Amino acid sequence: HFDAWIDSVSERHMSQGEEYPGHFEKRKKFDKLTGEFPKELKTPIDKSYLQKILRRARQNKHKRDKTAQRLKQEEEEQQKARAIKKEAPDKPTSSTASAGKTQPESSPKRVVKLPESGASFEERAWQLEPFLARETE
Repeated sequence: HFDAWIDSVSERHMSQGEEYPGHFEKRKKFDKLTGEFPKELKTPIDKSYLQKILRRARQNKHKRDKTAQRLKQEEEEQQKARAIKKEAPDKPTSSTASAGKTQPESSPKRVVKLPESGASFEERAWQLEPFLARETE
C-alpha cells in the first residue's frame, strides 16, 4: 500500500510539472523497517536484505503470472484447434470431388511434448518387457 501511495504522490507532482523521486521514496521505507528487527540475529536483517527479499518476491510473482498467461493462451489455442477439427467436414467438398484430383494424404505427424522446466511430468505406464534381453537361437 505504501508503494501505491508513493505512486499517487508522484503522479500528483508530475501533473503539476514538478519532479518527484518516487523510486527513492519507495526505498526509504526499508530504513524505517530495519529498526523494528532485533540486532542480535544470526542473519542480520538490514536494508539490502529486505530489498533482496522483495525483489525475489516480485520476480517470482512475475514468473508465475507469465506462466499462467502462457498456459491460458495454449489452452485457448487447443480449444480453437478442436473447434476447427469438429467443423471440418470428413468428406471431400464438391469442388475437390468435381475436379477429379485427389490430394495426397500426408503421413501422420508425431508430436513430442517436453517440459520446459520444472519437476512435474506426465505419468506413463511402465512395462519391463521391452527392456528384457531376448534370447536368439
